[in-house]
Amino acid sequence: MISLILQKAKIAVAILFVLAIPTLVSAQVSTGVPLAQPLDDKTKVIPSSPNIFIDYFNMSSSWLFRVAIGFTVLWVLIGGVMFMSSGNNQSRRQEAISRITWSIVGLLVLLFTGVILRTLNSIFFV
Repeated sequence: MISLILQKAKIAVAILFVLAIPTLVSAQVSTGVPLAQPLDDKTKVIPSSPNIFIDYFNMSSSWLFRVAIGFTVLWVLIGGVMFMSSGNNQSRRQEAISRITWSIVGLLVLLFTGVILRTLNSIFFV
């Protein structure tokens, strides 16, 4: 009889301990997540939060815009070389013009994404 009560008490203590683990873990002080490759000289640690990926993405957005501009310049150069080497081939010339046009349109869409999202956000989420 006593061994049965002790077994149930052990099980109850184990269940309480398992339920208390999230409380114990959340009580720890977190200084943040150190970055293996910092984005700039100022940011070596990102503060821990549920939105850590969004914070990191927002911090790296200027770098991503620079990469996008680089790709746009590359595609415009490739389109220019295609245009110059097309000769009398009208289909290749149209393909080059299309490549240049759509690379610039893509860059403009990327640059105006913030305006588009703010407009949609104010329309749908007042």
